[in-house]
Amino acid sequence: MTLMSDQNALLALAAARYRMLAAADPDRWQPRLLRTLEASAESGGDDRVALLEEVVELRRHMADADPARHAAVLAPALIALSVARFDAGDFTGAAAVAAEAAALCRTLSAEGVHGAASALVAALKQESRVRAVIADSEGALAALTEAVSVHRSLVGSETPGDKAAAPLQDGLAWTLGLLGMRLRLAGLDDEAIAVTAEALSLLDRHGEGGRDGLWTAVRAYLVSELANMERQRR
Repeated sequence: MTLMSDQNALLALAAARYRMLAAADPDRWQPRLLRTLEASAESGGDDRVALLEEVVELRRHMADADPARHAAVLAPALIALSVARFDAGDFTGAAAVAAEAAALCRTLSAEGVHGAASALVAALKQESRVRAVIADSEGALAALTEAVSVHRSLVGSETPGDKAAAPLQDGLAWTLGLLGMRLRLAGLDDEAIAVTAEALSLLDRHGEGGRDGLWTAVRAYLVSELANMERQRR
């Protein structure tokens, strides 16, 4: 057996043990069961979807019993399940869970829960990704448009050139880049060019110093995308 398969086997045994213990004393053992299930799902095995479905079900019960403590943790679990279903080819199921995650995050964000707005951006981007695959172009565009709006509110009034603002602005740039692609596919060329140009401008605010390969790749994509759109408009 490989090291990974050994680890998966141990996690499966631990999960089985914690299920029995949690049935008798959920307050004590359910947190350990959840951590074990999430660790098993992260290993990327064939049962990833089933494990995350169990995680979501447990977190639903916890959120129903005590929303103030547990509702915020349900959101990332839903997003993870949507991604797993997408990777497994269950696009309809992935879309449903992503939409549920977005709805939950909207509520939490309106209540001022810390981190809910960032989770909403992630949920909306995942929902857009799935809706594009199931040929719901309008839904994909609407989700990304909302994601950009929420992301803008996160960036807020950060001062251009502030190094602390760079990661958040880079994230907005990538969200804008995705929106530009969806606008182009919808035939909204002028809007697509404007949004993509804004994305590139955000990336360039802080220069190249200290940036990693991902930043370079994203910037190269945006430069190419903008050049192609401007060429086609002529």
